[in-house]
Amino acid sequence: MVKLEICVDNPVSFINAVKGGADRIELCAALNSGGITPSMGFIEWALAHTKIPLRIMIRNRGGDFVYDDCDMACMVADVNRLPNHPMLEGIVFGALRMDNTIDTDNVHRIVDTTDVKCTFHRAFDWCIDYRAALSALSQMAIDTVLTSGQRADAWQALDTLAHMGTVCGDIQIMSCAGFAPTPDRVQRLHQAAPAPWIHMAAATLWRGNVSSVPMGGDEGSENMFITQTEMVASVHKVLQCL
Repeated sequence: MVKLEICVDNPVSFINAVKGGADRIELCAALNSGGITPSMGFIEWALAHTKIPLRIMIRNRGGDFVYDDCDMACMVADVNRLPNHPMLEGIVFGALRMDNTIDTDNVHRIVDTTDVKCTFHRAFDWCIDYRAALSALSQMAIDTVLTSGQRADAWQALDTLAHMGTVCGDIQIMSCAGFAPTPDRVQRLHQAAPAPWIHMAAATLWRGNVSSVPMGGDEGSENMFITQTEMVASVHKVLQCL
């Protein structure tokens, strides 16, 4: 059976994802920035309420994936502060060099800090050579790579995703299906490029109590993405049959 991971950045989405039948949660903050490290309060709350495994995003800022020593010190500290909990299955991390190759030194600095599992996130899709990237990651304690086939939309990269699945070795490929794909599209994605995991947000945009005074640099930064229980459930039902 293909399993479903849902990424969430708020408690409502977390509750909805679990109700919908998610097999695992990627816990983060600021999905509208691609996801960054969630607060310790959110992590502890999620662990107190979860019945399924969690992987925690480790990314101290938005922007690119080239990190200096200050960035790395922040992220190593975040990993060291993670609670020891049976449902904290792993972390989610990625680091690149300026030439968009895997920064093996910085990846080692993170994965060697912890005994939990590690997903290399979609920084992988910026790599100039995915074969070389997979080869480099296979030499480290990375068990999963999240990818949309190095394209913005996985449906534009079905051949690439399918080939990744044949050259990934012991690394699991997790296909990134996007924010709100239909069950039919998820089924066709898996049929064209089989992978053991599907990753998505299953979310829609929620416009909250918005003022005329902006709180961020981007228009609409006060909006949130809320995971929809029915969307998770419908995709999960399809995946159970694959």
